[in-house]
Amino acid sequence: MAMRPHFRRGFGLPMALLAMTVIGIIVTVAFYASTRESASDAELDMESQAFYLAEYGLDVALGTWKAAQLNGVRTVRHGDPVEVSSAGEVVGTYRLTARRVGGPIFLITSEGRVDSGAGDAVRRVGRVVRTLQAEVPVRSAVVANGALWVGDASRVRGDGAGPDCAAGATVPGVTATNASLIQGSGTISGAPSVARDDRLDPAFLSEFGGVRLEDLIASASRVYRPGARVKGIAPVVQVDESAGLEGCDTRVRSNWGDPTGGGACADEFPIIHARGDLHVSGGSGQGVLIVDGDLHVSGDFRFYGVVVVRGEMETRGTGNHLEGNVILQGGGSTELRSSLTGDSVVQYSDCRVRKAFDGVLRPRPLAKRSWVDFSAPARAITVVG
Repeated sequence: MAMRPHFRRGFGLPMALLAMTVIGIIVTVAFYASTRESASDAELDMESQAFYLAEYGLDVALGTWKAAQLNGVRTVRHGDPVEVSSAGEVVGTYRLTARRVGGPIFLITSEGRVDSGAGDAVRRVGRVVRTLQAEVPVRSAVVANGALWVGDASRVRGDGAGPDCAAGATVPGVTATNASLIQGSGTISGAPSVARDDRLDPAFLSEFGGVRLEDLIASASRVYRPGARVKGIAPVVQVDESAGLEGCDTRVRSNWGDPTGGGACADEFPIIHARGDLHVSGGSGQGVLIVDGDLHVSGDFRFYGVVVVRGEMETRGTGNHLEGNVILQGGGSTELRSSLTGDSVVQYSDCRVRKAFDGVLRPRPLAKRSWVDFSAPARAITVVG
């Protein structure tokens, strides 16, 4: 008798259900892992943005802050949050803090923050910096390593005060390598009126305390070609109509700050470098002026700060006024002869020299281990959902 095959009914259905359950678990695990990976990617992206904002704020401080801003910090100073935009949208903020560590050493910290519907991220980085200290090689109205003619109604004064500056101690009117080369019918006053100093070679006159002349040239923000002619130096103000605020437009090369006013350019102290001869007529400015060739001044030009001329200097006309310190590097011979004519005035001012250096010198990071990250990324991130 033939055996008939026997099929157990209902076995295929449980197997199918089991397979569907396993597949469901795999899909669920994969979806959960994908979700967590997306959240992790979002965390990392926000963390990176916060870090970049913090670094950007630090770059702004090191690129725009000047010694004067830090020297006024006694202990700590906190800034307000600054928004940073990209493609018209605010991506986050940075906030700067300056803390005096001791003497000329400061810690600048920058906190970057990103806020979004998915959460927020905060990163904080810092730099330890030093404010450079500079001083003129010789405290004198004019330092002349060559011949100088003071004619007509011109005056050289070793004392005096200008706008926002009190009179300091009286210094020599002219300090020269060879006093016999200082001549003319004009007036030279000081203590003494003319002093002799045998050190006045170009190398000595290129040292400014902790800063060299070449360092100043490398930091120049207004540079002129040889033989340039500049007229009507004046401050230039730009207005942000949306915010109703005024700012100093430093992009304009003929804007050398505002030494006599209290406007937006009062704190602008540029380093101006002429790569050869420079002709200046009219206007006013402040900071440090360095001329590789000869400086020709005519017609009501006023400058407050430090002037360094590697060749000769000639002033003529009326209304010229140089206040601070004028250094004529020259060659120490009658072959290079500077002259002050008309009613030109050159006047020494400790206050003007200090303001100029504090205004042009920027803080520098310490040579080793000056950068630090104060925030642990994982601790700084919060992701919702």
